[in-house]
Amino acid sequence: GDGAFKAACVGGRFGGLTENLDIGVDPSSLTAANLGTEGTVQVLADDRCVLEFVGKRTQFAADENCGRCVPCREGTTQLAGLLRDIYDGTYAPGDIEELVRVMDGSSICAFGVEAGRPARTAIAEFESELQAHADGDCPADSCPAPAEVT
Repeated sequence: GDGAFKAACVGGRFGGLTENLDIGVDPSSLTAANLGTEGTVQVLADDRCVLEFVGKRTQFAADENCGRCVPCREGTTQLAGLLRDIYDGTYAPGDIEELVRVMDGSSICAFGVEAGRPARTAIAEFESELQAHADGDCPADSCPAPAEVT
C-alpha cells in the first residue's frame, strides 16, 4: 500500500481493531492494548467500512460456533443482530458492550471469549463511524444498501 491506513485488525479472525500500530508485539503488550495474539495483522484502507468488517466477523462467529455453551451460541447471534440494527438506525453501544462482557466472562472456550473483541474494539476506536451508520451514512461509502444487508 501507500503507507496510509484506517485501521488494523491485530490478532486473527477475532483480533482487535486499532488505529495505533505503535504497540509492542509481545503477548502482554497486545493483551494490554485489547488486541489479539494469534499472530496476524490485517490492514484496512480508508475505503473499508469498519461496521461491515466487524459484522462479517461476528456473523462468522454466529454461524460457526459449536453451540455447546449459551453465552457463545446465543451471544454471537444477538451480537450479529445488534450490529445489523445499526444499519436500521439503532446503535446501542451499551447493549453491545454488556453482551460482549457477558460472552467474555462466561463462555467456556476461547471462541466465545474472543468473538466479541472486534465489536468491542470497534466501539472504542471507531464510535463516530458506527454512529454515522446509525444516522444513515457510511463514512467509507462502501456499504451495501440496507435492503442488501443480511
